[in-house]
Amino acid sequence: MNQIRNKMKTIGVILLIIVISTSLISCKKKQKKISNISKEAKEFGKLKDIFKNTDKIREQVENIKLESEKPIIEDIEEQEKKSNESKQKGKKTEESEEVGLGNSKGQGTGEGGAAGDGAGGDGAGGGPGGGDGKGAGEQGGKEKEPKKGLEDEAEEKAQRMKEKEINTMWEKIKKTLKDIHTEWNDYEARVANKKYKKEDIAKFKTNLNELTVYIENKDIIESLQETNKLTLNIAKFFEANKGKPDSDIIKLKYYAQQVYLDGLQNEWDKAKDNVDSSFDTYKKLEKKIKEVEKKKEEKEKKEDKKNKKTKKNKEMKQNMEKLKVSLDNLKKSIEKKNPELVKIKRNIVFKNVDSIEENEGS
Repeated sequence: MNQIRNKMKTIGVILLIIVISTSLISCKKKQKKISNISKEAKEFGKLKDIFKNTDKIREQVENIKLESEKPIIEDIEEQEKKSNESKQKGKKTEESEEVGLGNSKGQGTGEGGAAGDGAGGDGAGGGPGGGDGKGAGEQGGKEKEPKKGLEDEAEEKAQRMKEKEINTMWEKIKKTLKDIHTEWNDYEARVANKKYKKEDIAKFKTNLNELTVYIENKDIIESLQETNKLTLNIAKFFEANKGKPDSDIIKLKYYAQQVYLDGLQNEWDKAKDNVDSSFDTYKKLEKKIKEVEKKKEEKEKKEDKKNKKTKKNKEMKQNMEKLKVSLDNLKKSIEKKNPELVKIKRNIVFKNVDSIEENEGS
């Protein structure tokens, strides 16, 4: 009996060890899985930082475009408005100075008049007086060069200030571009070479280098074109994050921007093709979001969290509907062949895409 009991105890201990070992192995696997997910999230987070800076450059270059197209007269009016306050403050001081200067001039004129009478007397006697009169006549006959008008001076000043402001804006863009180069160098060495296709990496690097040259040359349109190419490159990198909607979200921004750029180049047929591609991407995004939301609902079973999810799902559906409507409006705007109208509709698409990204990430 004792032997049987001892055997049973031994078997029990062995079973306990097996259970504990299995649990530990399972925990380690879960921890490793969580660690891998966390690592991947950080990697894609850094890629998002590169995209944010790329989009920042787009905004900065478009601001330069607006500033360079603004009429000089508006700059003059702005300058006058800014200087009016300082002029009003110093008005009393200037008036008092002018009064003092006027008094001193009056005294000088009186003395000059007396001297003139004396000189006239000499002139009447012949000789030196006559000579002086002739010299004065010759000097009086010389024409003075006309001074520049106040409007011309104001225009030149406004032009100089505009150029200075635009140069400052380009310098800010160069700083943002430098950040992209630094971020990409780190990301390429640690992540990109292991995760993405060589040809996709090569395209990104080529576009980044070309963008750098165009920014150095202060070429607005080409800088916008290359910035958008970088956006598409980044969207392709996000395709490695399978099942996630990030790639399609960024692609929608790419297509909306390209429609606007095509309009600027008067290439309206290309604009139509790109807006059609945006609808294809919208369908893919819609499908992915439904799958993601379904998984979240299955995972979150607690009642309070369910209620929150229901609210978020409702918001997501509304945002997706808004996005679809804004894409329809962008397509219709192409018919007018007006880049500024297209830009307005593009901005609404951007806003709706940002809302979806924010809602999806929360």
